[in-house]
Amino acid sequence: MEQPNFRNLGSMPLERLVSDALGELERLGYSRRSRNRYRAVWQHLIEYCEQNKQGDEFSGDLAARFLDEHRGAADMETPGRGWRKHMVWGVALLADLAEKGRI
Repeated sequence: MEQPNFRNLGSMPLERLVSDALGELERLGYSRRSRNRYRAVWQHLIEYCEQNKQGDEFSGDLAARFLDEHRGAADMETPGRGWRKHMVWGVALLADLAEKGRI
């Protein structure tokens, strides 16, 4: 799976963006399971920011660094590694919301 290019995004408060995204997922009728999966990815992103002193702003650079670190050398399609694609999807969804104001 190819990593999207997030480098052209502006910055936005991460926790506000996550809150807005969760509300938008609910409004769009995403299942509880899907919302929880996205929430877990975003919680990892928030923890990554805190642990690495990345600040509290979502940006294209932050998204790319987070995915690079969590991608590892393992192929996402290898059995037991499929969860990694959810990292890409979750960050891409936040990027869409930050860039376009919608999912």
